[in-house]
Amino acid sequence: MKNIRQLALATLLAGPFSGASLALDNSDFSQLDQRALGTVQYATDATTGIGFLPSWTLLAPNGGAIRTGNNLGADGDSAFTFNLLANGFGDNKLEQCLPIDPSQSLSIQYAVSTSVVSDDVRTRLNPNFYASMEECEVNLQADDNSNRLDNFADANEDYDQQLGGLDQNQWADLPATVFAAGALPAEAQVLRISLRARDRSGQDAEVLFDNVRVTQGSSPVNLVRNPSFEHLEAAPGDFLHAGAGWQLNSGDRVAAGASSASLSGGHVFYFETLANGFGDSRLDVCVPVDGTATLRPTVRAGSLMPHAELSLRIDLAFFTDADCTTDADSALDIRQDFAIDDTTVAWQTFQTDEQRDAGALAGVASARLSLRARDRTGDTFARAVYLDEATLEDATPAPTFTPPGQEFSTSELVITVNGPAGSTLYYTLDGSTPSQASSALQPGETLTLTATTVVQAMAVLNGQTSEVRSATYTQVDAPFVPPSGPLNRSAGSIGLMFGLFGTLLLLRRR
Repeated sequence: MKNIRQLALATLLAGPFSGASLALDNSDFSQLDQRALGTVQYATDATTGIGFLPSWTLLAPNGGAIRTGNNLGADGDSAFTFNLLANGFGDNKLEQCLPIDPSQSLSIQYAVSTSVVSDDVRTRLNPNFYASMEECEVNLQADDNSNRLDNFADANEDYDQQLGGLDQNQWADLPATVFAAGALPAEAQVLRISLRARDRSGQDAEVLFDNVRVTQGSSPVNLVRNPSFEHLEAAPGDFLHAGAGWQLNSGDRVAAGASSASLSGGHVFYFETLANGFGDSRLDVCVPVDGTATLRPTVRAGSLMPHAELSLRIDLAFFTDADCTTDADSALDIRQDFAIDDTTVAWQTFQTDEQRDAGALAGVASARLSLRARDRTGDTFARAVYLDEATLEDATPAPTFTPPGQEFSTSELVITVNGPAGSTLYYTLDGSTPSQASSALQPGETLTLTATTVVQAMAVLNGQTSEVRSATYTQVDAPFVPPSGPLNRSAGSIGLMFGLFGTLLLLRRR
């Protein structure tokens, strides 16, 4: 179940949140500022040569950059480049660990643009495979590979592409590297993708990368986090949107952006590096209180590497002025800590035990919701925490599905329906709205789907009914399976490869 949960959080599309009434503006981070136009440099540690950009680890002594301009990228406005290409691939690596399903075929593809058209300018894809996210991340964040699997054919092969067949400064999708279904051993639960470049042309080539894609089976869902380098980074004091609302109080390596793991709104917020105290990673929002609603905060949180010592704090403080500056009676405040430790679900639902009735909030004009995270695992690698769907009004949280809505090509798909502890979950499989007369499940129970199905569910707890969660699971034909081994295995020129067919079949964006 652990890898199913990881795949759901990292990669799979959730269905729409039907009819949600959220108490907070931008509670699901659906509204975010765009990255500013220009170039952002990412330095690496002078000793280790290791650095970071949103969702990616940079292993390059001279660092790298994200360039952003109108339609600059292959898929949007941003693209990544290494600052200085060396003669060898080992000096420039951009990497990420991704949960995968080894029973399905695996396709890896990316787009490039080069300032120098030459077969002496090359990119390399180096896929490594690991038994767990923890083993992958401890290697990745130390530029090591001692934990990788090497007990199968094509383990840790290099897939090089010469760029002599491209047009100068034009985007091209390079051919996909594909592993057949069943080509990977069952223990290959995680892919470490490594993108590299080198320049032996003597012309100081710049190679841009964008639209990095890892897909499985017939699903179009991209497993890569921040594949187009457009996630918004936040520094302490920054607002996430239009100078108001959510504001980062503290944190290092903090970002938000589009994600197929989003429960609603299409975006998630995440802390990538946590300290051992809650004060070091904190996201706040100040909201007006009108005394008409009972308040009981709720938020969804998850991690690709849950742990009993990985924690979230929900802190709700009250104020007598409209700007969250003059404290009200501190006895009204709500604070509760939660462990992000569930390995069976993609998103955990955290709701405080305490609530504040409208009558108790006389004289209160505003409240500050503060979401904080800490990591006391003692591990040498960073664990990211993702947030979505924060609400203030007392309400029964809607159910969640693991995996969320997606395409599937197998004869059946098992999904887990989760909800608040002690609730009853009512569901339908025909697209109709559920009621308390519908079929029922307990949180954590499963449904088996054998055809395209629209699943809708609601939770009932203590007589209170949640909003309806909806997800679509689409059964598609089985994917094409290569005859053996990965496609594109041998290194070679793109021009030569496609020249065999009389034309250069590369997709270009001009």
